[in-house]
Amino acid sequence: MPTSTILLIILVGLLALALSVFYYRIKAKSSGKNTILFAFFRFFTLFFIGLLLINPKFKSTETQLEKPNLVVIADNSSSIPFIDRDTLLKNTFSKLKADNDLLEKFDIGSYTFGKTINQANEVLFTDNRSDLETALASVKEIYRNQPSAVVVLSDGIQTYGNDYQYTKMGDNQHIFPLVVGDTLTKEDIRVDRVNVNKYAYHKNRFPVEVFVSYNGTSLISKEVIISKGRSTAAKQKVELSSQNSSAIVTFELPANSIGVSTYSAYIQTLEDEKNTRNNRKAFAVEVIDQKTKVLIVSDIKHPDIGALKKSIESSEQREVWLSDTSLRNIDLNDFNLVVLFQPNNRFKTVFEKADALKKNKLVIAGPKTDWRFLNRTQTNYQQQPTSQKEEVQPVLNINYNAFITDTDFSTYPPLQTTFGQLNFKVPHQVLLSQRIGSVDTENSLFATFEIDGRKEGVLSGEGLWKWRSQDFQNTGDFKQFDGFMAKVIQYLASSKKKNRLTVNYESFYYGNDDVTIEAQYFNESYEFDPRVGLSLAITDTISKQQRTIPFVLKNRTFEVDLSALPSSTYNFTVKVDGKNISRSGRFKILEFDVEKQFFTANGKKLGQLAESTEGSVFYEDQIDDMINQLKQDERFKTIQKSKEKVIPLINWKYLLFFIILSLSIEWFLRKYNGLI
Repeated sequence: MPTSTILLIILVGLLALALSVFYYRIKAKSSGKNTILFAFFRFFTLFFIGLLLINPKFKSTETQLEKPNLVVIADNSSSIPFIDRDTLLKNTFSKLKADNDLLEKFDIGSYTFGKTINQANEVLFTDNRSDLETALASVKEIYRNQPSAVVVLSDGIQTYGNDYQYTKMGDNQHIFPLVVGDTLTKEDIRVDRVNVNKYAYHKNRFPVEVFVSYNGTSLISKEVIISKGRSTAAKQKVELSSQNSSAIVTFELPANSIGVSTYSAYIQTLEDEKNTRNNRKAFAVEVIDQKTKVLIVSDIKHPDIGALKKSIESSEQREVWLSDTSLRNIDLNDFNLVVLFQPNNRFKTVFEKADALKKNKLVIAGPKTDWRFLNRTQTNYQQQPTSQKEEVQPVLNINYNAFITDTDFSTYPPLQTTFGQLNFKVPHQVLLSQRIGSVDTENSLFATFEIDGRKEGVLSGEGLWKWRSQDFQNTGDFKQFDGFMAKVIQYLASSKKKNRLTVNYESFYYGNDDVTIEAQYFNESYEFDPRVGLSLAITDTISKQQRTIPFVLKNRTFEVDLSALPSSTYNFTVKVDGKNISRSGRFKILEFDVEKQFFTANGKKLGQLAESTEGSVFYEDQIDDMINQLKQDERFKTIQKSKEKVIPLINWKYLLFFIILSLSIEWFLRKYNGLI
């Protein structure tokens, strides 16, 4: 406490004493022998009030002991029981948490990991994926800047996410893997993966690449067989050895029937091969009758056209043709959608032909668009011609309901457009409006409408190539922009009428994929209605088992997760509660369990992980050695931490109590003595 504060407290004490004595000396004749007692209580009252006015600050030191952390993360994937190590891992998990010496030395946290990491008190082996890298990254974040010993109980086989081998932890975080499983390499032959396009076209042939590998020392010759149902579609011999341990076997298969065709790639087993589950891998191809054909018409060269073509053709279901306004060798009847890029008066014939055939259109306007021509050639929307340019930022309208998009437009650069208000003469929906500077406007940047049985979109800006480039800069790929364009093209190219209930799903999924079905429901005004309940009635066509699952609302989409379903073919119906509205469909889940493809633990990678974090790797017969090292490791010590607090006297609530008590006693004594 500063000297000045101490002097002020002494001064307040002397002043309180002087005032108390002075007051009761005047009253001495009536106070009698109790004068000193009255002055004493008055002194305390005045002194405490003075202290509150000075509000001195006191320092206090708190000491606490901080233990290091012992973080136990156990592999919760189905690969552990597959290699018959579930009991061992469970017992080790429990043993680490219950050891008294470890409990005394560490604060112990226990987790399990599969696709995600979760706090847990037991291991159930229910995950069909294992992502150790994400689990370690989470531990690093949770225990940031805290000394931690991280014990990993796993077979070291990662089937999802980034490679964990060189994961960087904090400076005082060290990993101690316990390798669960046999690390001795056994002779094994396997199908590693199958490369095949998702779609094929009817009466065409499609390529299939089968990647096979061999662990062993012999020279072997085996057949790789492609089967469909009970029949063999194709087969080839392959020779493998220790020097030539992998091969790619290529087939070409006919696409004879429309719909989803399921196949199996199989390599013949070895004699006494222990793990034969990895000798076979299922795959599927959806055979479609025709592509969605899109025609882009332009009389200028522009990078937007190339970006649009690449984006639209990112799906094999779509094909883009380019043409100038002469439409030489072009029959508009062959196309599902016509994109008119920066139209001018040379587009007159194109508009006439497209309108005569009731073709769906997407008009992309910009600074080179001739709005006088566009205003004359159609009457659905109008804009005052001007040569003034401006840059506009996209703003997503969350109430748009023609299709669903979750694209983050806030990171995209502005598009260039011509100054002016776009006025629609027909009912329409605005997906993107314009932000000019920091001001959000009601002017449309991208809108769609339906009229006379056809669909049309109007995009008022150029610079789409910048959006696609920005997408790659943000995420390392073009998926977000290409996904947005896919939904635009899918909606505009379709001649189907708008449904009040829309359902999105894939025709087939692989066994370890996330299987989800999305749905949206619109009221009679075609506005999204989040208040309704949706349910999914699903039937396994093989076992005939039926179940009903409710949808969960996420943002503006209803979603149901079916990832836990076993491989089979399923029929389903989505129903709206209390409404006579439903949609039905069918999908397949192909049999594939990635967790059962490996029979040998990867002790080498776990050892490198331990080495990179200055930890140690242990094996199944070294559990007690690991526990002893953790107990004796001098890097993990309890730290005594002192924390100094500065406490103002005004925060001490008891002082107010003493002031009231002192005044009350003084008052009652004077009252008792008849002085009041």
